[in-house]
Amino acid sequence: MLGEEINVIFEDEELKEEGQLKKKDTTYNKLRIFQFLMVAFLIVNLIFLYFLIQDLRFYNSILRRNIYTLNVINRGPSEIYINETVVTPNQNIQIQLAFGENLEIHGNQGETVIETPLVKYTVKLEDFEVSLSYGSE
Repeated sequence: MLGEEINVIFEDEELKEEGQLKKKDTTYNKLRIFQFLMVAFLIVNLIFLYFLIQDLRFYNSILRRNIYTLNVINRGPSEIYINETVVTPNQNIQIQLAFGENLEIHGNQGETVIETPLVKYTVKLEDFEVSLSYGSE
């Protein structure tokens, strides 16, 4: 007629184009959520890794020194002497002991409990000596 083009868009095509746009939007949103979750998990894992490395350094330094903490509890009725240190009844004392060092305990009238990091010992001897070894002696 006047040299103009008339485009006829049917209702089905219009709905089809809107559906494709919605699909693109939802896939883009899913991708953004997935990326956010991956970054969040990465940050959390890096924090856990940091604390794990700190703990490993701490325990490695303890193992290199070969010093262990003993907890000695006096459950007897009278005081005991641990390397000239007086421990009253129902009192506990923490002692750091290296391999090859000894603890001499005197004056035990009841029961003395010695707690190592792995084992708990109950001793009813009056005078005794404690030393750490690797189990070969």
